[in-house]
Amino acid sequence: MIYTSLRHKDFVELIRREVERVCAGIRERFGVEVTIDQSVHDLIHRNGVFPVQGVRPVFSSVADILDNNLAKLLFRAILAGDSRIALAYDETAQSLQALVGAETVSWPYIPDVWTGSGKAVPPTRSRMQRCTSRGMP
Repeated sequence: MIYTSLRHKDFVELIRREVERVCAGIRERFGVEVTIDQSVHDLIHRNGVFPVQGVRPVFSSVADILDNNLAKLLFRAILAGDSRIALAYDETAQSLQALVGAETVSWPYIPDVWTGSGKAVPPTRSRMQRCTSRGMP
């Protein structure tokens, strides 16, 4: 069986729905309002859209970028008694930036790098050390 590929707008809509699903779950379970900047949507799109692979990489990117990082931010918000989290991605600094209540938090997030031939370029030792030395939230 052959399926037609999803269009760009289909992937954009899928990402929008998944981001909303994650934010709605946090709002319902913990009472914390999460705002996700368009830059994070774009990051998920760049990391997770490979039309020949279908939607699975999109779901993996949402889990990697949102679920894993929002869990740490949610913990901070609950401990501080804050009810708002805002998350953005700074392309130049290659870092996720969050506002938890009045506190600004930033940590590196270096996405997978793809060459024009579609082959992944593995992270170098210096990139990995840079990430671990800066730490996570």
